[in-house]
Amino acid sequence: MNDKLLPPKLHDFLEEKMRCPTHRKIFHVGLALAKVSLMYQQLPGEAIPDEAKASVLLLLEGLESGDAAEYAACDAHVTTLYRDWLTTREVH
Repeated sequence: MNDKLLPPKLHDFLEEKMRCPTHRKIFHVGLALAKVSLMYQQLPGEAIPDEAKASVLLLLEGLESGDAAEYAACDAHVTTLYRDWLTTREVH
C-alpha cells in the first residue's frame, strides 16, 4: 500500500530502510507510540495508564510478527483496551 500512498522517492527510501532489522524495529516503535499517543492524549505530568503501556506492547507484537491477521488481532485488543479505559474517564 505504501507505493500507492507515498511519492516514489519516499516509497523507495522506506523500502530500503525496512530491509534492515534495526530500522524496521525503530519504524515499528514509532508507529506504535504515535498511535497510542493519539489515542490516549495524556497531558504532561499525567500518569500513563497501564492500558496505554499494554497497547504499545501489543502493537509492537503485531507489527513485528509480519502477519496481517496477527496484527489485526492485536489491534482489535488495543481498541478494546482503549474503549474500556475511555469508559472509566467519561463524565456523566
